[in-house]
Amino acid sequence: MLSISFEESSGLEPALRKAFTGEALESRLDTYRAQPPRRQLSVNDETVFVRSVGLANDEVADVVRAFTPEGGRPEPLRVARLAARAADAWPEMNANDRDTTN
Repeated sequence: MLSISFEESSGLEPALRKAFTGEALESRLDTYRAQPPRRQLSVNDETVFVRSVGLANDEVADVVRAFTPEGGRPEPLRVARLAARAADAWPEMNANDRDTTN
């Protein structure tokens, strides 16, 4: 497993505490705290933060760099971000098309 973030942060604990309470919170905090720490990785003169399970640090660096031909955002994540933005815009674009054709 490999996760990547693009900004340094204090982590997810404050957001988890805001969103959950009781057993649901404790379960999520236990899972979150069991994760390995994030580490900085330099990719094309930019910094990303990675967390991995089952991969050695040098393997993580190789994988992230192999999928990042330019900039600091790995290609699968860049494409997923573009697709998500297009999907978010879809209902609005469809409504505009209906308004102009009637």
